[in-house]
Amino acid sequence: MESLLTRDRLMKWGAIDSAGCPLCYHINECHDHLFFACSYSFGVWSKLLRLQSIHRTAKNWQEEKQWAATYATGRSVKAEIYWMCLAGAIYHVWLERNSRVFREGQMEERAMVRQIIQ
Repeated sequence: MESLLTRDRLMKWGAIDSAGCPLCYHINECHDHLFFACSYSFGVWSKLLRLQSIHRTAKNWQEEKQWAATYATGRSVKAEIYWMCLAGAIYHVWLERNSRVFREGQMEERAMVRQIIQ
């Protein structure tokens, strides 16, 4: 995930002029913001957590990895579902980000959650 070319990295290289997040338009896009702190991705991940009956707020990437290492271990169904939801959320947020950057499309949070679940 850290190797993705987010807008903060592209701006450092001089490839673009603005690092603004294409999902929320408020803060510069970096890995942690894009996938966990952005209001859009935070909403998607929070809904996915609730659907799994995980009653906590979404965390940043480092804290999410630590939580998963403690609570989503082994081959239990709950652990497998958690990892699939996390991977699905990251994948679909990245697709949505690219859609907004390159094609100017927009998907609502609810629609994305449905898509991840399917």
